[in-house]
Amino acid sequence: MEKYAYKIPHKTNIAKGILEWAKKEKFWSGAGELKNRVIAGDDGDGFLTPSMSRTVPSELYKDCPAIKILAECGDILPGQIQVFKTAPFEMYKFHNDGTGYKETLIPKAASVNLLLQETRANFLFYDNEHVDKERVTFYEHQYDRDYLYLLNVQQQHGWFNYEGDRYILIIRIGSPDYTEIVSKLKKKFS
Repeated sequence: MEKYAYKIPHKTNIAKGILEWAKKEKFWSGAGELKNRVIAGDDGDGFLTPSMSRTVPSELYKDCPAIKILAECGDILPGQIQVFKTAPFEMYKFHNDGTGYKETLIPKAASVNLLLQETRANFLFYDNEHVDKERVTFYEHQYDRDYLYLLNVQQQHGWFNYEGDRYILIIRIGSPDYTEIVSKLKKKFS
């Protein structure tokens, strides 16, 4: 559903190399007692993390055509191409990443995700148009292997990881907003 997510129509070949690198990494930001605390990213900006993260070396993605086109359509934040690692049986509540420093300490208009390793996990968008005191409805985002997805993180979203370590590449986009980036991407890929 494009309101929440847009599949970038170009298959990538970077997942395997980034996953191999990530599995060898021993030191992750946000691990253990640091969960959900403000930590500094490589560029000095603070951000909240519900899982463990590592900034990805640029040599692992610099030749990816889809990321090059994405950079032409949106402002990729410095130091914000990262792998997030989530432990089994972990969840992160519904939240909104916001759009400015006052809300989240990092200006995010959207995020781009690439699932690196499949696990039994769900990435859910909260459908606030159909809610009452006891029930909510949601949209479950499904990933196709080796495709990047632009996600509207200004919408309420959360995730559940049921089994195995979940590795996902996340690219934070500062501007423009989600709908404008989708429009630009559609023009580039038409």
